[in-house]
Amino acid sequence: MGRKFISQKKQTKEELFDSLVKNALDFLDSSLDDLEKRPKNSIVDFYTSIELFLKARLMDEHWTLILSKPETANIDSFRVGDFHSVFLEDAIKRLKSIISEHLDQTTVDNFKALGEHRNQIVHFAHSDYADLSATKAGVVVEQWASWHHLHNLLTGKWKDVFQLYQDEFKRIHTRMMRQKDFILARYNELKPKIEIEEKSGKKVIDCQHCGMLAAVVKEEHKWGSDYSC
Repeated sequence: MGRKFISQKKQTKEELFDSLVKNALDFLDSSLDDLEKRPKNSIVDFYTSIELFLKARLMDEHWTLILSKPETANIDSFRVGDFHSVFLEDAIKRLKSIISEHLDQTTVDNFKALGEHRNQIVHFAHSDYADLSATKAGVVVEQWASWHHLHNLLTGKWKDVFQLYQDEFKRIHTRMMRQKDFILARYNELKPKIEIEEKSGKKVIDCQHCGMLAAVVKEEHKWGSDYSC
């Protein structure tokens, strides 16, 4: 019997970049959708989105950078999606060594830790996620911290690369901010720094977005205050 093959449409590099980003956004949405009832799926999807965004950043520089073996690059195979792509660790190394994109060590550590948890979950070996009731709390804390790092890249350092998707990032951020546990976890993480700001004489007010006493005032006007949360 003859083998059946699926015919893939050739895509331009721009189309493939767009597909990567939209796929990453789909995984973020799926992660939030699963948070309540399937938290283990949630963390796997969240980590997948991080890898996809890193690959997209590499691809913006040159399409061969997302291949696991760039020396085997074939543009026709690439355009139909027939290739093996890099994983997180190699993506981070290439960002640093090839395009001089140095990620903060805290960001790298966070992404790698999430990746380890993802691998343990996939291989049914992570005891912290064995009980559904205990799982959500852990996932919420991890995802909030990871989103903080990813969001900073997508809307700050890499904003020009992902300019066309800023509205989507705002939408995802709004969904994230609806998770009170996410907000509380981040607030508790930053509370010592906020207290230092207060002791140094800076004014701290309630943030209009997250509702926490975490907004450090930069400048006050008659119409309100400029602050960072």
